[in-house]
Parts: sequence; structure tokens; C-alpha cells
Amino acid sequence: MTKGTTSFGKRHVKTHTLCRRCGRSSFHCQKHSCSSCGYPAARKRVYNWSTKSIRRRTTGLENASSEGCSSPFPKWIPRRKCCQKADQEQLSFQ
Repeated sequence: MTKGTTSFGKRHVKTHTLCRRCGRSSFHCQKHSCSSCGYPAARKRVYNWSTKSIRRRTTGLENASSEGCSSPFPKWIPRRKCCQKADQEQLSFQ
């Protein structure tokens, strides 16, 4: 059993690396394409035969509350006075 040259020749096993678009380890190094989102292509890779993956990738539920709002804090937390001044100035322009 050799531990040297013949063993080192088999060390080409990392086929996929991280994708720039989706962040998954699905970007094929030699093909230069992502198996998850199809990265270099302009359109995202989506097939109807995999409804679970479509469900995983979409954002949130029925309502639009999961998309986020302008403030990162909940509305019941009192905001600082500097933010309130900026809001009042914006209202005065309208």
C-alpha cells in the first residue's frame, strides 16, 4: 500500500463550491454553473416537479409582514427623538 504519489493523484474530489447567488455549495467548479439556482444564467433555476424546493426558496407566508418594514425595531418600542425629528421633517415637506 503506497502512501505517496499514487494516493496524491486521487485528490481531485471537490467538485462543488459555494455559489455567489444562492450561497449553497452547489456551484460546479469545472462546469461553472450552479446546480441549485443555475447561477451564470440570468433566470433562476426553477422546476415544477420540485414543489418543495420552490416552497423553501419563496419568502414568508400569505401576508406581506415577512418582507420587513422600514424600521428594524418593533412598533411598540419607543423610538429615539432624533428619529422622530426626521419623521416630522418629512411630514412637513408633504
